[in-house]
Amino acid sequence: MNRILHNFCQERYSQFETDLAVNWGVDARELARFSSLLKGIHRRQLSLACATTITGLRAARNEYAREIAETSYLSIVLCIKGLENCACVLVRQTIELALKHVYFATHPVEHAWAATRDNYKELSFQTLIDYIKRTDECQTFSGVGTSNLSGPIEDTFATLSRYVHVQSKVSLRRACVKEFC
Repeated sequence: MNRILHNFCQERYSQFETDLAVNWGVDARELARFSSLLKGIHRRQLSLACATTITGLRAARNEYAREIAETSYLSIVLCIKGLENCACVLVRQTIELALKHVYFATHPVEHAWAATRDNYKELSFQTLIDYIKRTDECQTFSGVGTSNLSGPIEDTFATLSRYVHVQSKVSLRRACVKEFC
């Protein structure tokens, strides 16, 4: 890894640990016990935050992309605090924000309606994922021998939904360990 990038990641992780200890009351000794796992998770969140920041800089209708970094960061904090259900709600929201960013980037009229009309009906996850499935990008990924681009998104969202709606803590832990750790 480039030295500048490595230093950037180290500096951000140090700020993350300080934030957890000072603002969220997480014991520094507990953080030390899980530092290798947390560093990996934080690196992924930092990558996501950087990508969405760059994506949202010049993009029209970029408020959805800008919120992804915040919700993903807070989901990690809440999970560390033991608030798994709240963390899962935020991970689901992060997925929906990413899908909305893609959708509204190509639907300026619908975006204006959503932004200005009080009675605008919120787009469902299913509506958003159905749109993603019809995009050229998703069709291209599906056509080159890779797995369906929308499948992992749907599977992850379904796992999170089962947990959020209190169906199975055990299945979520198993899925999270396999998927994210």
